[in-house]
Amino acid sequence: MIKKQRLLLRISQKKLASKLGISRSYLSKIENKKFRNVKLSLLKNIANELNIDLNDLLEWFLDK
Repeated sequence: MIKKQRLLLRISQKKLASKLGISRSYLSKIENKKFRNVKLSLLKNIANELNIDLNDLLEWFLDK
């Protein structure tokens, strides 16, 4: 969901990661659900930057 929306908005991983204050590799792990211990505040920021409903993002992220 994150990657799809990011690509739709034509935002690079590097640019989004920079806006979020995280590394590109960390963002990649979040996009691929390889890193599950993510603060809610960061998910809120991702949702805001990508114009994603936070509830939809949480549902996607918590779905294994």
